[in-house]
Amino acid sequence: MAVFAVRSDDRWWRERLDRPMNLATTHAISLLTHDEEDRPDSRDVVETMDTECPPPTVCSVPRNGSSDPVVDLAPDRPCPAGGRPADVRPAAGTAVRTEDVVAVGRHPTHGRPVRLFAEPYFAPAAVGDTGRDGAVVPVRGASSALADHRRTPGR
Repeated sequence: MAVFAVRSDDRWWRERLDRPMNLATTHAISLLTHDEEDRPDSRDVVETMDTECPPPTVCSVPRNGSSDPVVDLAPDRPCPAGGRPADVRPAAGTAVRTEDVVAVGRHPTHGRPVRLFAEPYFAPAAVGDTGRDGAVVPVRGASSALADHRRTPGR
């Protein structure tokens, strides 16, 4: 039973962070529009979600055929839970490549653990294409969730 409890808690703390980030990505994707050239236009995302700390990062796959995502919208102010572009782009790239949600933990240079949740999206003209056109990536601090997890009896 103790192993089951620890295993359940191990999954629980991640889900505790991932659930609200999943809602944030779904909301951001619903606000994301595209210009005439199918590039992401994130003005509505900024106007609606800029109060979060940090607001989600929007990445897109360049139309020139390269596979690396570029950052189209990044937080413009420092935030204690902020992830680095070096952490965000690989998560976005994996989400785009696998065409699925990616949730990963990282330790940015400030040393506090963060959780990244990347959800891929289609551009309107990409319907029926084989790949995603980008990903929305919120980042949340994981310190308190990890501390709660480590206090679990039997760990």
